[in-house]
Amino acid sequence: MQKCGVWWQGQCAGWYTSSMFGNFLMKTMIKQQIKNLPKDAQDAILKALDENPDFFKNLMAEIQAKVKAGQSQMAATQQVMMAHRAELQKILGGGA
Repeated sequence: MQKCGVWWQGQCAGWYTSSMFGNFLMKTMIKQQIKNLPKDAQDAILKALDENPDFFKNLMAEIQAKVKAGQSQMAATQQVMMAHRAELQKILGGGA
């Protein structure tokens, strides 16, 4: 594995930092949405989020695109979650 050069180190660090910040924001938003669930359910969701950040980023991007196209947040979320139901069940340990 090659090390980043001086210029690339800044680019790599910038990508890593923005990725970490994005993950932090996503996790914070999810925590707010699931605060009324039982603690064990919250823990399972947050663990899944930590283990599959790209999957959840893609879900959020799909939801945002539908909202921008004029759907309500709830309708967009339900539609995207239903479209990815099997993957979500697998990730959350509910089988497929």
